[in-house]
Amino acid sequence: SYFLNRINHEIFIKYDSMTGAYTRKHGLTIAKERFNIMHTNLHKITLVYMDLNGLKHINDHYGHQKGDEAIRKISQSILKNIRFRQRTYLHEWVLHKLSSNFRKHFSYREDDIFIRLGGDEFLYMCIDVDEINIKKIEERILHEIEKQDVDGYRLSVSAGILVVDVKMDIDFESALNLADKSMYDVKIEYYKQNKEFS
Repeated sequence: SYFLNRINHEIFIKYDSMTGAYTRKHGLTIAKERFNIMHTNLHKITLVYMDLNGLKHINDHYGHQKGDEAIRKISQSILKNIRFRQRTYLHEWVLHKLSSNFRKHFSYREDDIFIRLGGDEFLYMCIDVDEINIKKIEERILHEIEKQDVDGYRLSVSAGILVVDVKMDIDFESALNLADKSMYDVKIEYYKQNKEFS
């Protein structure tokens, strides 16, 4: 029917079919809007930019299907440890729509935003989480990922964290670039220590 086709289309353009994360276009649109609103209203915002280590090595030695498997395992490990609502089924989509008025009138911590930026890169954004709890979330994610492997190849990610304090004068694109640079610095150190996977 038209109604079901519309829902399926909305899910398709908003959610990445491989990982369940937001697609790049939809996710960055939401993230930018949320960032602007929350930063203007003096909320602390944290961006965590993550990238799978050794994807080229996995693809070259185990095949691209195993590379896709690694990406799925990474995203599943992240999803276990954040407050991201995957709305991939009809009843969840309907419940989300019905709850919108409730969400407008009662205060609660905003859902996290989780985006597949492309390939093996992901962005996690959360609001009003202090540095101690961000560190705990990061540690849980990294620990969960380190338990995963693809045909014996142990998975890991490089993660760059940027905490946007209420006093910082910065826009979303600049914050994203800084988080990306922080991740890249971690990635460089990883490959210095693991040259066989570069």
